[in-house]
Amino acid sequence: MLSQNLTPEEIRVGLIMMRDPAVQKDFADGAAGRPVDSKAPNYGREYRKAAATPAGASFIRKLDSMDTFSGATQKEMIIELLPGIMRRFGEKAEALEAGRRAG
Repeated sequence: MLSQNLTPEEIRVGLIMMRDPAVQKDFADGAAGRPVDSKAPNYGREYRKAAATPAGASFIRKLDSMDTFSGATQKEMIIELLPGIMRRFGEKAEALEAGRRAG
């Protein structure tokens, strides 16, 4: 699964990118069945900076690898899988941050 294949650096930059308001809007639009323009230049400076790093590019590539389904199947898979993926992603990010603070 995606969350098991991310490095700590990919999680760190991925968390920065996922916090971008435009990314959050894209997720909401996709979940609601509205068109998503994830290539739009409306993503914030922090997102673009993180995405330009090797870890950011790798995070995007791994996230894009989920795009193996299409149409209704893809929508159903996203509805079923995304909450768990995001929860595990958040748990890993929180654990890494707690470790960073402690050490």
